[in-house]
Amino acid sequence: MHEVLSGAQKKRPDAEVFTLDADHFSGNELDGLIGGMGLFEKKYIVILDRIFEKKETIDLVLEKIKEISETENLFLFLEGKLDKKTLSKLEKYAQKVQEFSLPKTDGSGRKFGVGAGAFVPLHEFNVFSLADALGRRDKKTL
Repeated sequence: MHEVLSGAQKKRPDAEVFTLDADHFSGNELDGLIGGMGLFEKKYIVILDRIFEKKETIDLVLEKIKEISETENLFLFLEGKLDKKTLSKLEKYAQKVQEFSLPKTDGSGRKFGVGAGAFVPLHEFNVFSLADALGRRDKKTL
């Protein structure tokens, strides 16, 4: 996500960047970002961060997905696991879809994740991510 965003910002250095998440999402704001344009740069970069965590948001975005795909503004979706119906509808209108998943084990049979016998390798844990999530008031990530 960060690589795609930095690449888009290099192509559009004056574009305004907007971030919407599940807690700060409204249909009116989405409509404004679909049809809107900036003062100096005519295009926006819109990051939709895990907005599909709420059922009503899924329905609203999927109703407007064709409009989103036709706008000159760049929309980036960062989501967790999606059901096949939602994913197929997004793939139909998306320019590019990428899936990233962690390996289920570390090679020695120990599982990644949470629960009995699971672990997160220390070289992958970033203590500052806790402070970042706290600063964003993102309880789920924290």
